[in-house]
Amino acid sequence: TKDRLMAAAREIMTERNAVEFSLQDVAARSGLNSALVKYHFGNKDGLLLALLARDAKAEMENLAFVMDQPI
Repeated sequence: TKDRLMAAAREIMTERNAVEFSLQDVAARSGLNSALVKYHFGNKDGLLLALLARDAKAEMENLAFVMDQPI
């Protein structure tokens, strides 16, 4: 459920090239209830922070891989 909500938010932001979206937009895109955003993330800011944390973790893992390469 959390992944579907985050994927929906990411798709909306990519299409609009902005972080302006409503919880109803995310619910409609994901096929889930907007109350689930509040349940899992607290609010829109919590959803955005979860996306940022996931992306930052992936980028840090990529950086660690590069740093471990014998250059």
